[in-house]
Amino acid sequence: RTLIRKLPKIWEIRKAGAASVAALLFTTPLLLYYTGILGPFVLVANILVVPMIPATMALGFLAVILDFFWHPLGLGLSFVARVPLEYIVRITEGLAQFGAFRIQLSFLSALVLFCAIALAMRQWKHQGSLSFKKFPSPHS
Repeated sequence: RTLIRKLPKIWEIRKAGAASVAALLFTTPLLLYYTGILGPFVLVANILVVPMIPATMALGFLAVILDFFWHPLGLGLSFVARVPLEYIVRITEGLAQFGAFRIQLSFLSALVLFCAIALAMRQWKHQGSLSFKKFPSPHS
C-alpha cells in the first residue's frame, strides 16, 4: 500500500500502478509456467501504458463505427487513434530491449507460488501488513 501511495495521482498513474501490481502478482506464476519468461520492467511498462488503453480502445472503436457510415471519417479517426497506440507500442518495444529473465517452473511449483501469493495477499488485506504472527515454540 505504501509503495502505491507514493505514485503520483496525475493521469491515473496510481490506479494503473495498483492494477498492474495486482495483475502481475496473480499472473506471474502462470506466465512463468507457460512461457518461462519474466520481463524485468513489466511493472514500469504497465504503469506507463495502462492509462492510455481506454483512449486507444475508444478511438479505435469509434473509428470502426464511423467507418460503417462514411469511410473517410472513419479513416481519419483511425489516424488519430494511432497516436496513443504508437505510444503503447514504443514504450513496450523500448522496454523489451532490456531483455527478460528465463525461469522454468513445473506446474506444481507454479501452483505453490500462486497459493503463496494468494495467502500473502489475504494476510495483507486482513492485517494491513505482511508481518506474520509467530507460532508458540513447542519447547516453551
